Amino acid sequence: MRPGIFVLSMAAAAATALGGCCSGDVARREDMVRKRQYELDQREARLGRAEARFKECMAREHPDEDDGLAPPPAAGGGGGGGGPEVGAGGMLTPEQLEEVRQAERAGQPTLIACYQKELARRGNKQLQGKVVVKILIGTDGSASQVQIGESTLKAPAVHRCIIDAIRKWELPRVAQASWYSTTFSFSPAY
Repeated sequence: MRPGIFVLSMAAAAATALGGCCSGDVARREDMVRKRQYELDQREARLGRAEARFKECMAREHPDEDDGLAPPPAAGGGGGGGGPEVGAGGMLTPEQLEEVRQAERAGQPTLIACYQKELARRGNKQLQGKVVVKILIGTDGSASQVQIGESTLKAPAVHRCIIDAIRKWELPRVAQASWYSTTFSFSPAY
């Protein structure tokens, strides 16, 4: 065996033994990173289009309120992970935000019941996804508007049930109507 080939084979063996990687592994990882970045870019673009549609809808439904209300945030955290976002129509105080979160926690069993009812009706264990919900908290403490933002849960009946349930929540009274956005994750328990 020639010394150069022996050295290369020893280097490859040492890299493998020490957990190193070869150029093929690096290329595969780079491809995987590029693919994930592309997927994230696509999601961001869909979210931007959904936000634009929402703003157009709000402008059509409430043309006289353009100056008084800011549009809701594009997406939120909350029920499924991350933190909720609050729109700038009227800022919620930390105490009001905590009251909204308490109402959200108290209302989650009803939302889960909405999902479970549809799951039982369909008999489909594959029904799962996340639903972004945007709530306009009125000055009287009601959910004056409830809208489904982006949703990966393909279940209009669950969306309607969620909207109806959230409209019954008791929310804090606010000085100026404020948007609150949160995300709920649904998946079968079995």
